[in-house]
Amino acid sequence: MTEQTTMGVWAALKEAQQSIEAVGKGSQNQFHGYNYTSAEDMLKACRKALHDAGLVAYRLSWKIITTEAGVMVLSHFCIALASDEDESVSAHVEYPAIPGNGRPLDKAISAALTTSFSYWLRDMLMLPRVDGLEVDTRDDSGYKHDEQEAVGLAIEIEDRATPEQMEKLMGQLGKYKATKLEEVPLVTLKAWLKRVKEVSK
Repeated sequence: MTEQTTMGVWAALKEAQQSIEAVGKGSQNQFHGYNYTSAEDMLKACRKALHDAGLVAYRLSWKIITTEAGVMVLSHFCIALASDEDESVSAHVEYPAIPGNGRPLDKAISAALTTSFSYWLRDMLMLPRVDGLEVDTRDDSGYKHDEQEAVGLAIEIEDRATPEQMEKLMGQLGKYKATKLEEVPLVTLKAWLKRVKEVSK
């Protein structure tokens, strides 16, 4: 590995980050009545930015694992590399694949594959969120704790956090009368995940 090769990959990634803008909200949630950015739109925008900068991204492999809590999780390895070099940027990504009513296992896995890959690309390209104000200000007074979402957030926190961070977070569970991460309020889990991501950059 030479310094020139390393700089080539990171320079290309920097170019891709600078070229891409926030992806618009082209889809609508009919139940809650708000617009959002679909995984497909995110993938399309990220692919163009990467290709224009001479980068390609793909999933090397994936498998389904089951946690001690009985939750099925998609575990996969993603990689981005310069098309004319051997150097790369890679990440191990985990995302819950939870079947439910009208959502059989094959559909849950397919959705997890698409969504988790788009999340990884969004993070790698440091894309700003365009739905923050709308989501944060909508009336969620009738919203109930979503166990599936909480489990997904908890898994991502555990995957990204350092041992020191996890020790601090676990020490705060009592404040929320919780014994595990997924029992903590969603708004708190999201804040913790944001903090963990900022530290890990």
